[in-house]
Amino acid sequence: NPERGIHFLITRGFVPDTAIGVAHFLLQRKGLSRQMIGEFLGNSKLQFNRDVLDCVVDEMDFSGMELDEALRKFQAHVRVQGEAQKVERLIEAFSQRYCMCNPDVVQQFHNPDTIFILAFAVVLLNTDMYSPNIKPQRKMGLDDFIRNLRGVDDGADIPREMVAGIYERIQQRELRSNEDHVTYVSRVEQSILGLKTILAVPHRRLVCCCRLFEVPDANKPHKQKLSQLQREVFLFNDLLLILKLCPKKKSSASYTFCKAMGLLGMQFHLFSNEYYAHGVTMMSPFTSEKKQLVSFCSPSGEELRKFAEELREAIAEVNEMEQIHIQMELERQQGIQPHILHTNGGQMDTHTGHGSPSGQQDAYDKTGNNNTVEVSIHNRLQTYQLSQPSIESAPLALAAPPALLSPIQAGDQRPETLIQCQQIVKVIVVDQSGRGRMEAFLSQGPATHQLIQSAMSTPVCVREGDGPQPPLPPPPPPYNHPHQFCPPDSPMPFHHTMPLTRRRNSSGSRSIV
Repeated sequence: NPERGIHFLITRGFVPDTAIGVAHFLLQRKGLSRQMIGEFLGNSKLQFNRDVLDCVVDEMDFSGMELDEALRKFQAHVRVQGEAQKVERLIEAFSQRYCMCNPDVVQQFHNPDTIFILAFAVVLLNTDMYSPNIKPQRKMGLDDFIRNLRGVDDGADIPREMVAGIYERIQQRELRSNEDHVTYVSRVEQSILGLKTILAVPHRRLVCCCRLFEVPDANKPHKQKLSQLQREVFLFNDLLLILKLCPKKKSSASYTFCKAMGLLGMQFHLFSNEYYAHGVTMMSPFTSEKKQLVSFCSPSGEELRKFAEELREAIAEVNEMEQIHIQMELERQQGIQPHILHTNGGQMDTHTGHGSPSGQQDAYDKTGNNNTVEVSIHNRLQTYQLSQPSIESAPLALAAPPALLSPIQAGDQRPETLIQCQQIVKVIVVDQSGRGRMEAFLSQGPATHQLIQSAMSTPVCVREGDGPQPPLPPPPPPYNHPHQFCPPDSPMPFHHTMPLTRRRNSSGSRSIV
């Protein structure tokens, strides 16, 4: 989902929260899928996506270019395909920018919308001419192309010389986007015989490939020829592909599929013994005994070391992305939106989502050094209180750090309360005045407050059937970044709210600044 991806990068501070900032990221950042860029820019349902598209086309100069050549330049960065509505939105933004860059060309037509119609016809011509699903005898010819464009200029025809020139240039060279990581993966996929999985997907990229020799048993010498044990190992960012060289006489493919292993949870170790000087064993994560999957050896220790480094980094990446995916899915199911706010010098950032047990958090002033206390908490307390028929659930309240709490005698704790600890690390900053208020609260009798719970801890659970359980809280927020922002559609505390200004682009559109 490109919208979720851009939102994730913005909330973590990797991408500016402006339309022009996202546009620069899409145009300049390597490793992005051209198809997903088109999906994001073609989404006309979101105003921010439309603003980013306007900023993208504003960064391109089509002055003095033929319409098809300008469209070729645009499609080099953005793949124009998919749903008709998205294609129409992309071509519309391109046409408006082309008209601004070439006012003399627009004057040749009775209606400026003719540029849009002609550009859309060029896209259809390119698809018809280079689609493998259309038979050669059914492809569109020059006369057909001219006939389809009759009367589109408010009843008038487009000059034949212009239409014929466009057709000839498209026939000589296809309109296609620049190569990306999906292009290279697609080439590998086409060269494999008997492949049982789809390789060319937007999130997958090729990391490295090397030639290794499979080891049937690491504790015994091999009895087969080295040519029979030779394997071509392709490492992707989430997949390990093991192939054999395919004899050229039997097939036009270069490789034969052997095995594919996912990297999620995979473990491996290097070994060296009297039979194999440079070996590596990869183990499956799906069994408690770490079932061995495959072992390889390499004639070069340096080559194996480089492969092990790439494999270690790829495994760490896919494991981290899985954790992020689980965290975002939990937040989505619980209806929690993490708020990541701008750092404003003398104020502390607060991270509160709707659905948080506390409901609100106080932002303490950090203007002085003497009134600040920092406490590292290494145990996250999860308190479960079993409800009694005669005892009502106590309201939740913010808790101070354990170092600031007055000692609680063991006899004061109810026997039906279970405290369970989870190991995490979190830093809470509280000023002296806040500590005074908390100590005054804790000095009251047990009847006044039955339960004290941290804003980030698990809420009180009740017995099944006694009532609905409150939603789980969000996980600890990520690190702060000076460019993080709160999405416009999420509520913000009043002291962080700032008006959004808008500017007018050269294309006449508006974008959030």
